[in-house]
Amino acid sequence: MKCVFNAEGKALYFSRATLADPWLHLGLYVFQRQALESFCSAQPSLLEKAEKLEQLRAFELDIPIFVYKVESVNKDHFGVDTVEDLERARKILLS
Repeated sequence: MKCVFNAEGKALYFSRATLADPWLHLGLYVFQRQALESFCSAQPSLLEKAEKLEQLRAFELDIPIFVYKVESVNKDHFGVDTVEDLERARKILLS
């Protein structure tokens, strides 16, 4: 996934397509309770369905996403998309 963001670090768009001067995205999302409830109760948006990226639903709900640029990413990074991934992440964080 690629991310385009402004000078203040606010994400403007995420895409799976090739973008001009994109940055690869490795995300950790932190929600305030009300925003999470709004996000979870909303139906997937048209953009979300088109790109298959749930971050786009947040944009359509006016929930901002901010990014922080890092110079390098550990080669051992992995996505947390399954229960098994979550358990792996927990083990790493608790070690």
